[in-house]
Formats: sequence, C-alpha cells, structure tokens
Amino acid sequence: MTRQKGATGLTGPVSAGRAGIFSAVLFGVGIIGQGLLHRDYNQVTELVSALATYPNGWIQSASFVIVGCAMLVFSIGLLRAPLRGPGRRVGPALFVISSLGMIVAGFVPMQRIAGEYVQPLGHVIGALMTFLGAAGGLFISSFAFDKTPRFRGAVWPARLAGLAVGVLLFIFARLAMPEGTPFHAVAGVIQRVMVLCWLLGIISISQCLIRLSIKPADAA
Repeated sequence: MTRQKGATGLTGPVSAGRAGIFSAVLFGVGIIGQGLLHRDYNQVTELVSALATYPNGWIQSASFVIVGCAMLVFSIGLLRAPLRGPGRRVGPALFVISSLGMIVAGFVPMQRIAGEYVQPLGHVIGALMTFLGAAGGLFISSFAFDKTPRFRGAVWPARLAGLAVGVLLFIFARLAMPEGTPFHAVAGVIQRVMVLCWLLGIISISQCLIRLSIKPADAA
C-alpha cells in the first residue's frame, strides 16, 4: 500500500480526515472537561454555549473557533474527494456552512446578563448554521457515499447520524429550549446527544477519507 500523490496536502484526504477526527475529539473532550471544571454548571439543563459565560469562558469560545476551522479543512477535503452520485457536492458544501457556523458562534458567544442567559443574534445564526448544515451534510452526503465504493462504510453511520441530528434539533428547538416545554429540564442532555451523533458521523467519514489516500499495491 502506498500514499497517493497529494494525499497529505492541507485539504488532501489524509489531512482532511485527521482534521475531522481532531475536531470531533477536541470538541467532545472540551465539553466534558469544562463541564467538570465548573461545579455550578449543570450538564443536564444547561447548553454547551453556556460554558462561555463561566470563568475562563474564552476557552469555550476559542474551542468553537478552532473546531470550526478544523471542520472547514475536513469539509473542503470532502468537497474535493472523488464522490459520485447525488449529493456529491451539496452534502460537503453543507458541511462547509456548518463549519463556518461554528466559527461565527465562537466569535459571538452566549452572554449572561443579570443572571439570565442571552443569546446574541449572531450566536443563534451560527448555531443554526452549525446544526442544520451538519444534519443536511450527513444525510445528503450519505447518498453520494453509497455510489462511491471507498466511502460505503460511512453510508449508514452518516445517514442515521444526519436523521438523528435533524430530529433532535427539532425536539430541542420546539420542545426543550422554550421555558415550560416538556423537555426543558433536560435541554442540555438533548443537545449533547445531538452533538454526539454529529461527531460520530464525522469520525466515520474521516476514516474513509484517510483510507482514500491509500493506493492499493496492485495500482501503485
């Protein structure tokens, strides 16, 4: 097995795959780690973005930006990958939008004013870009993966993750975020499950990108 020419460029399949895995691991570890550091923070009820309102909240904001940039490398790498079939360009393009949304959310963090959480319009837009782009990117890209032999291992992980993120986003927005709704007391849990599904889908695709860079010995 040999590496294909150009596989390790900034947006080559190896770099893109590694960036995807790096972003997923960093985001997951960051959420858990910071949540444990702040004893007053409630991971069941509070949103991930609320971490930016606690002491050293700049760490969470910086995490959004760094993860967004890494996701952007992943997204462009996927956009350049030789995918086939429907969704081969639209799916990866939605991942680009999702990545940019994370960067926006990082630069316009959640605030706490007089003890109440306030989400600036820019943060809300960034969050919507992030999760809608992720849901659409995962689901639509899965149809291109189905037509691309070296990505078939990511078909169902991506498709199911996209469906899960989409459904959970609807539940989160309509039945958890507004006060008085049935799942308001567990809004933090719903968001974390949504994030977990998204990141697992990214890792599955990233593994295919890395394997894409390997040229079979008989083709070397």
